Amino acid sequence: MPRLKSTQPAKVIPVLSHDECLAKTARDGAETVAGCTVEAHSAAAFEIARELLDGYFSHFRTDSLWEKRDLLAPLLHDVGKVSPLFQEKIHRAFDLDFQEIVPGSFAHGSWKKENHCIPSLLTLEKLALCRLAKIAGSHHGKECSPGTMSAEHEDLGGESWEKHREDFVRDLIRKYAEPHGITLEDISSEESKQPLVLGLTILADWLSSGMELANGEVPEKERFAQVVQEAGFVPFACREGLGFGELFAAEGVPEFEPNAIQRAMTDPENIKPGGVYVLEMEMGAGKTEAALALAYELLAKHRHSGIYFALPTQLTSNKIHERVEPFLRNILEEDTRRKALLVHGKSWLEDRSLKNSFQNDGERGFQSAGPEADSWFSGRKRALLAPFAVGTIDQLLMAVINVRHNALRALGAAGKVVILDEIHSYDAYTGTLILHLVKRLRQWGCSVILLSATLTQKLRNGLLGLETLENTLEEAAGVPYPLLSICDEEGVFYPELDRSGMRSKNVRIVHSSSLEASLNSALECAERGECVLWIENTVSSAQEVFRRISCTLPPGVEAGLIHSRFQEFARREKEDLWVEKYGKSGQKRGGGKILVGTQVLEQSVDIDADRLFTRLCPTDMLLQRIGRLWRHEKLDPLRPRSAECVVEILNEEPFQNKETSSKYEKTPPVYAPYVLMRTQEVFEGRTHLTIPGDMRELIEATYSERKETGWYAELKSQLDDEVRELKRFADLSRSKAKDTQNDTEAATRYSEEETVEVLLLKDWKEGSLLPFGSENWITIPPKTASREERTQCAQELNRFLVRVRVSAAPAYSGFRLEELKHVLYVGTDDSDRPLRAAFVGDDFKLRDRAKNPAKPDSSKPGSRENTICAMSYVEKFGYSYERKDRE
Repeated sequence: MPRLKSTQPAKVIPVLSHDECLAKTARDGAETVAGCTVEAHSAAAFEIARELLDGYFSHFRTDSLWEKRDLLAPLLHDVGKVSPLFQEKIHRAFDLDFQEIVPGSFAHGSWKKENHCIPSLLTLEKLALCRLAKIAGSHHGKECSPGTMSAEHEDLGGESWEKHREDFVRDLIRKYAEPHGITLEDISSEESKQPLVLGLTILADWLSSGMELANGEVPEKERFAQVVQEAGFVPFACREGLGFGELFAAEGVPEFEPNAIQRAMTDPENIKPGGVYVLEMEMGAGKTEAALALAYELLAKHRHSGIYFALPTQLTSNKIHERVEPFLRNILEEDTRRKALLVHGKSWLEDRSLKNSFQNDGERGFQSAGPEADSWFSGRKRALLAPFAVGTIDQLLMAVINVRHNALRALGAAGKVVILDEIHSYDAYTGTLILHLVKRLRQWGCSVILLSATLTQKLRNGLLGLETLENTLEEAAGVPYPLLSICDEEGVFYPELDRSGMRSKNVRIVHSSSLEASLNSALECAERGECVLWIENTVSSAQEVFRRISCTLPPGVEAGLIHSRFQEFARREKEDLWVEKYGKSGQKRGGGKILVGTQVLEQSVDIDADRLFTRLCPTDMLLQRIGRLWRHEKLDPLRPRSAECVVEILNEEPFQNKETSSKYEKTPPVYAPYVLMRTQEVFEGRTHLTIPGDMRELIEATYSERKETGWYAELKSQLDDEVRELKRFADLSRSKAKDTQNDTEAATRYSEEETVEVLLLKDWKEGSLLPFGSENWITIPPKTASREERTQCAQELNRFLVRVRVSAAPAYSGFRLEELKHVLYVGTDDSDRPLRAAFVGDDFKLRDRAKNPAKPDSSKPGSRENTICAMSYVEKFGYSYERKDRE
């Protein structure tokens, strides 16, 4: 569509010289004063970007991704600030009348909605620099849309100001780019490259803004190098020639030898920088160590820029972080030793020293890193820029979906060794995003290591970029296990593995259709001194099982419950306590125990049980749960004599036909009924299995494609429709056709119902509150308090939050939180409040601000008209609710 000029009579606004066009304000004590000019800021961004490319990034393999002309993006990103609207806006910031400064200019309300990205985009477009224009128009986190506005539009100053902007572009090129051999030309048309250039532009903009240049200040080159180094962009050095045992050496622990798979992963013939490695290996056999050992080789010999270890959940990322820290201490030279950041939505709660950084993302967010080299990276959007990080996969996926500043995450990922664990555990929505992510990571110079114990052939081929093969079930089930698949520029190959000395575990299977009988069996095992693990598919069923066990617990037997509906501090305490009790240290032996939990216990958590009870779930998840059973061979001599390697699968109402399984229509299960039906079919009648020998056959028998008839065909059709819809949603999440989201709103996992957080309280007085679960009052800082004070309060309050489905949360209208909106984000629209609150009464029932029984928000999806929720919180059981039919 052609750009339209204003139809209003032209008003000629005298232009300001380049020396008069301001880019920033500054502080002089309590006073706001003029800051640096647009030219000074543009030059600073250019010099910082040049320092990054010629310095920090030149040490890594990503140096081949960059061209000199990429520096034009940070140099020209703010040319749109040479416009009357922006200049009026910035002069008003220190109470100067723009009309007095520029006689003949006009004042109107448009300056309040000023977006300097638009004239930046339009001017660069007019100079036929379309890709640079797109970057300039997006450098504040989302693409701007000028609509039908032209570069000569009156609000942008008309033809005279547009000519002035074009001259400004040429002057910037002449003064700063040409001395380095850079001419005025557009950047590469390669689509995968453009997010990196945009990320570099955002980074340079933020760092240069953090310099807070004074008006007229021209920094020396050394200042730019100092800024880059103080932000933490200092190359690391790996210790060379380390053996496998040295990578994981710990004081008081003997070095261990690599197994056959771990040796294959680090064989020089199999190391392919920029490749994709898919490792399929049984639970507890050392996949994490194999991946880290390969990462070391890629860092030390092939110039990768760091490691990002991605996992499905916060708990699993917390636990892997504890293992990556000592690994980094072992491999990095003393003078370049770095700390691995923990990166997920709640990781800022882990370390008080990081609290300011996490609450201060943005172009004003630069602070000198001081003695802690990685502190600048601790902001949510900046964390992937750190050389080493462990976190949830969500942070990585936000590099490829349409969220603000996704390009900054792309820049952070580029060139790293990216490890994706538990790759089997995602649904079709997240799985589709992961397939796109793997493709992008390779284009960004990464090596990608994918770990799983339970992959299907179809998913493995997708991750390797292979066309889906139409193999028979027998052929798919006959693929060797364990398996290492490697994809490089020449194709896919499968290194030979020595499987002769691998441990084989025989597991006896008990089938149960009676919850009562299974409970009695679990109690008997614990009474004999065994460590029992019981995994349910939902929080509510886990609470019910734990409640019944607690009522009949034999003397001397401990019982614990872990799920997602505890307050943050309580959940962390329980996880740490019980993971230690069921850990491989051996100290857990000495008394009977029963740990009840949900799916969080089946993924990347190193726990070992003597006996497993589990609700029926899909085969791959079931095998993961069985992986917690007799996990560590060294613990076998410590187990009670009565202990057997047994899994008891509870399936109270087996799938038989449509009529007998009508309950699934009333209360849909967590997993697809078709997959549960296929799992039941695979395990029905089986009394034993061998790990890992039977794993491939069981997985392929469950997920292999086949034609169905009758009721099975209905269930399969329902699942196929759901998968297609989830894939469509995943494609939409990457589309620029929809509005760019904030990262707190972005969906990297699909859920039919949103969740909210609930702040649980005992009491609230003016200016302070008493959280439930604490004896200490928390003072609410005033709105005028420092950022540090407000962040500290937010950090304290976050410990007492619990996340629940919105339909089971108390309505915001019953407990408004306006007094906390300067401390916690409470939303702006009553129809979409991400934070709720309630008092916990003496009877543990939730109550509203007036101390009446709390009511759910009936306007929300999932809040059925014919039911009401009785919500409660008991420290022992967590958050629960009941649904009752109205009479």
